[in-house]
Amino acid sequence: KSLRRFDAGTLEIGRPELAAAKDFASSAKRSAEIVQKVKIASLKTSPIINGDFSKYESFAVKIAREGQGASAKAALAWDEKCLYAAFDVSDESPWLNNGSDFSRLFKSGDCVDVQLSTKLGAKQSSEPEAGDIRIVIGRCEGRNVAVLMAPVDKSAPAALSKNYSSPVMARKFDRVEVLAEDKIAVKTRKDGYVVEAAIPLAKIGLSPKAGMKTKGDLGFISSDKDGLADVARTYLFNKDTNLVKDLPGEAWLSPSAWGDFTFE
Repeated sequence: KSLRRFDAGTLEIGRPELAAAKDFASSAKRSAEIVQKVKIASLKTSPIINGDFSKYESFAVKIAREGQGASAKAALAWDEKCLYAAFDVSDESPWLNNGSDFSRLFKSGDCVDVQLSTKLGAKQSSEPEAGDIRIVIGRCEGRNVAVLMAPVDKSAPAALSKNYSSPVMARKFDRVEVLAEDKIAVKTRKDGYVVEAAIPLAKIGLSPKAGMKTKGDLGFISSDKDGLADVARTYLFNKDTNLVKDLPGEAWLSPSAWGDFTFE
């Protein structure tokens, strides 16, 4: 028996190969889990935005991660004007985010996160496409804000584009902006918090219909004890969220890891 060196040729690994590997890993994880399906409830009357989670309890889903203490319940609803998002999060240092830059609140502390394809009959893809959005709700300079993040939006003014970069990668969003008409209520307690928000459908390009199916994810981001940085990211569907030290990686959307949403 012997060892000898030989020429195995050149192996090129680029973005398509990395995306395919990520898709395979995500599908393998998902196949081993009981996957929850999110029902987005249709409301006949618009809810009062007051931070009361009880009105969403009957159709809420649980978000948790093995080995992590924090968990949450989350729910989505809609009417002809708004998409409603509600989260009840267990957290020993509730609703701390001392960030001053709304475009990176997901890096500076506690947030809740709605990721969604606004396209009818959306299918999973490796990279974000037009209509794939993220709504990050957090605290910025003393006020609660909902931030719309859209990687692909050709209608967005150039002034709303945002580049996220690190030594290992860069990601560009065509649109990152505070939703001017958002209504948000937050209630904190010793061991957690509730966030409830009304997001105007027109602001996110969403036109839901009863029975419409799409893809998305729900999650929450946990802060350190001082509300200066994120220390954990927990999502309903995407379990590949250990990364908390790379700005563009945490900003980006992963549609291949999203699950099923149905508008009732």
